[in-house]
Amino acid sequence: MNVDVLDPFYQQKLSVISVLNQVVDPELGINVIDLGLIYDIKIQECPKEIILRMTLSTPSCPVGGIIKANVELAIKELFPEHVVVVFLVFEPRWTLEMVTETGKAALGW
Repeated sequence: MNVDVLDPFYQQKLSVISVLNQVVDPELGINVIDLGLIYDIKIQECPKEIILRMTLSTPSCPVGGIIKANVELAIKELFPEHVVVVFLVFEPRWTLEMVTETGKAALGW
């Protein structure tokens, strides 16, 4: 996931990405960033909200609820004064091309 250096919330978004590198898909053992599951991060100051659009590798992912909850908890720990909202979306559909090079290496590709 790329963040625009001119974004007024650049540093905060980098912090969110950093903490999400610690949120691991329990089935694959790879973090949600390297799996390409995070589509968008929006940060607002009024009201204080962090809004994510993320997906799962499949809409019927058996651990989807756990992954979403862990994403919410990780961000809330980093930004306790913000409301954290995570939207699960399935458009665009997740594909293997969304996995980072680090994720591909972890998968043995």
